[in-house]
Amino acid sequence: MKKVLLILLVCIAVVGVVVLGIVVLPKSDSHKKAVASKQAQSQALERLKNLLASSQRSATVKPAAKVKPSLSNEQPTLTDKQAAQIGQALHDRREKALQAKDSKALVALGDEVLKAASFPGYKKLAAMCFMDAAKLGSPEGMMRAGWCYQDGVGVDSGAKQAFNFYFEAGEAGLPDGYAAAARMVLAGEKNLGDVDTAMALINKAMDMGSDEAKFLKGTVLLAQGENTQSGLDYIMDAAKADYPDAQRLLGQLYEEGKYLPKDTQAAAEWAKYAADLGLPSANTDYASLMSSDNSGVTGNDKEAFERLMQSANQGDADAAFQIASSYHNVANPSAEDMQQTRTYATMAFENGRGDAAFLAATTYSPNENDSISEWLKKGVQNSDWQSRYASSLIENENITPYAAVQQAAKATLAEATNYGISNIKDAPPEFTGPKVVSMVTPDMPAALRTIDLDTVVKVQFLVNEDGIPVNVQVTSPSPYEELNKAAVDAVAQWRYKPATQNGVIVPVQISAPLKFQSRR
Repeated sequence: MKKVLLILLVCIAVVGVVVLGIVVLPKSDSHKKAVASKQAQSQALERLKNLLASSQRSATVKPAAKVKPSLSNEQPTLTDKQAAQIGQALHDRREKALQAKDSKALVALGDEVLKAASFPGYKKLAAMCFMDAAKLGSPEGMMRAGWCYQDGVGVDSGAKQAFNFYFEAGEAGLPDGYAAAARMVLAGEKNLGDVDTAMALINKAMDMGSDEAKFLKGTVLLAQGENTQSGLDYIMDAAKADYPDAQRLLGQLYEEGKYLPKDTQAAAEWAKYAADLGLPSANTDYASLMSSDNSGVTGNDKEAFERLMQSANQGDADAAFQIASSYHNVANPSAEDMQQTRTYATMAFENGRGDAAFLAATTYSPNENDSISEWLKKGVQNSDWQSRYASSLIENENITPYAAVQQAAKATLAEATNYGISNIKDAPPEFTGPKVVSMVTPDMPAALRTIDLDTVVKVQFLVNEDGIPVNVQVTSPSPYEELNKAAVDAVAQWRYKPATQNGVIVPVQISAPLKFQSRR
């Protein structure tokens, strides 16, 4: 009688876990190598975050930013009755689209609601429209629902929900869904900060033709510093395909002379390409190059300022901050200058510039200490050193908020550091990989039990927050299709204790080899 042996070698449980391509090292020198590896990965992630720091998410993720008018362009205020009528009409349109199960109409309505922004609860209604569309299977709805959760638009912020919506959009055929999920991982918004998980998502998006994925892969390669030419090639391909983030990054690299020869003219050309495609941050870059005395880029201060205004009104925090600073730094600023400073500093803060809180605090008079204190609190919450310094002065020196702000405005970082203030940086995240709870051994197909067999099937899958493998795919197949299917069927039944990052449960991509062996 023939003897059949089926040996399943799973690196996750026995020999070594292949979590995101990282193999467990032998115990003899594992500590030193693990420390070195962790430091190298941490440095690569920091470089990567710097490259992506001002990069914007794909337009398919985030609807166009609401234009915020300057003081000279205020829009008429609606009465409560008019706002209620508009809101009711839009709610009625949502109900009609829901009844018709028209996901496209729901997505379009959500975008329209955000743009109008004319009644209380408009953000909540927009989020409802996007999630309705997502439930109907719309990838675009899933993308926008992910953005709502990521940015807290109409719902409480939730990285888990955002990631899941993006991932589902990718699964539904929208490559930018995978790319958006990868961005969350790379930026640490999903508390992962793991390059290999992001690369798995990026590669999926690239296989589907995503130019954003090429850009992201290029930035990862540049950050890792091991294959910079390939990284530049990916970024250049995305730039030539009119992906504005890639064009802007090329402009920055040319301006800094990093990875590419320093060339301000080339920097300006790429920044202008991206600006003309509607990327506000690129418009800000181009304006800065035009206004710089040393760049050699043609232009004038008026055009540069107009471009900054345009970018600020499109939601670019850096542009708004520059405008606020320009009003603030004039000789003998007037009350109007201070009001404009406050307006644009507020815009900058609302769009992500934490240090704009201190700039806003400087615009108040000595008898407006309550307002100054409120802005300082916001600055402290965003780790702004000047706000922290001013707050410490108030507490320790028994001076007014106004006096503290005036003193902090003149201080240098070195002076603040000597006083006990320093820039706050997040501690490196602590990651714990998924642990096996139960495994199912794949069945050896009956037709193969009579032959000598020794083969390996490699699979890749995502262990979700419930510890369940999803999207199981064969990455290195066996010559026998029956074995490939058996491997996938078995892995789908495995269960894990989910991975955690800083104590928070997170999804993680895993690769595992399954070895099939039989003898007669």
